[in-house]
Amino acid sequence: DGDDLNWRNGPNTSSNDTGANSAQSGQTFMYLEASLKYTDTDEAILLSPAFTFKNKKDISIEFYYHMHGADTGSLILEINTDKDSNWIPIFNKNGEQHNAINSPWTKETIQLNTYAENIIQFRFRAISKGSSKSDISIDNITVNACTTLSLENDEMIGLKVFPNPAKDYLLIHSPDTQLKTIKIYTLLGILVHQKETNLTNYKIDIAFLKKGIYFVQITNTDKKEAQIKLIKN
Repeated sequence: DGDDLNWRNGPNTSSNDTGANSAQSGQTFMYLEASLKYTDTDEAILLSPAFTFKNKKDISIEFYYHMHGADTGSLILEINTDKDSNWIPIFNKNGEQHNAINSPWTKETIQLNTYAENIIQFRFRAISKGSSKSDISIDNITVNACTTLSLENDEMIGLKVFPNPAKDYLLIHSPDTQLKTIKIYTLLGILVHQKETNLTNYKIDIAFLKKGIYFVQITNTDKKEAQIKLIKN
């Protein structure tokens, strides 16, 4: 909706001497097929779902692009932070960027830490330049973010987590309030284990975890939270 052309998905573009001739990874990629229209304002929009970055760090979007063709137009990446028409450009390439259909794809990484705590949406806009030699290709789009976990425990007074370092199990003692949720994350913020309980003392099995450093996030029934750094032997 709201554009003139559709992005296509396929193993190559259908026009000669324009676009990429193969995917950056996998079997297919997204591309603008410009042969259908011949004006310099026609565009195709690829809209992402909404992402929330609450309690996240190292936020970025990463993608590959390929722009080969004598009349290549523009590729623009924009973000929206307030669900209205206020789209902010964060990437813009105009004209031919690659000299052949088999040229290596170009990787682009854009840091987005200034948008932490926002709900944002992305859209790619590919704009034709008036001929079939203006196909534009994108592939392998990734949105990255790590969970931010504080190592301090200011809310849950008296909370004890031991042993640490630990090998097979972890004991969690909350003297005043029942525990509610226990989550274990990797250093990259990946959730690897979660338990629900209503006890004040809880033993959690961690023998299955690989050796390394983890974060244990603990929430009690008073909605207070603590994060503990765990060394797994």
